[in-house]
Amino acid sequence: MADWRAHAAVHGFVGAETFAAVNPRNNRKVHLGLLKMAARTETHRYVFFMLPLCYGCLADLIGA
Repeated sequence: MADWRAHAAVHGFVGAETFAAVNPRNNRKVHLGLLKMAARTETHRYVFFMLPLCYGCLADLIGA
C-alpha cells in the first residue's frame, strides 16, 4: 500500500495552495491565496489555480 504522507517527509520545505473559481474576482480567491502563501515559511511556496474566465488576466489579478 502506498504511503500518501510522502509530501510531509521534509517539514517546512514545500507549501502550496490549490483552488478553482469560475470568476477571477470570485471572493478574491487569487489575492487571498497569494497573501496566505506569502505569510508562510516554507522554502518553496506555490499557488495553483484554475480560472476558466481568466485567460491571460493574471497580471491584472496580482497587480503586475
